[in-house]
Amino acid sequence: MARQKLNRIIRNAVEDQLIDQAKLNAFVAAVARHPKTSKLRWRRLYRGSYELNTPYGTLHVDAYFRGCWTATRDTAPLVHARNNEEAIIAGLPEAKATALLHAAVGFGNRAPLDDGLAWRLF
Repeated sequence: MARQKLNRIIRNAVEDQLIDQAKLNAFVAAVARHPKTSKLRWRRLYRGSYELNTPYGTLHVDAYFRGCWTATRDTAPLVHARNNEEAIIAGLPEAKATALLHAAVGFGNRAPLDDGLAWRLF
């Protein structure tokens, strides 16, 4: 009971940083459908940390708290564009897909996706 209460308190504290689950489901489906991205293998660094080298930098997904993850490209965290708060992603497959779909954002003429997320580059 105490653990459930703590998890609820933590979730309530970061509720505005969580990414919408429907959006995450769409990200995972898009990555799974694509013949190249579906074959990518993330390297496990240690429990709760994975990385993938891409032409746009090294993507990392790291455990944040029970079932939630954060994403970074090199040292830039993925954030909500509206408030610059770090994006919290529910689920490991969802975190990997989210990081991968945003990997190229900010390179060349690659515009941000219209989902309210961006890399904090400064």
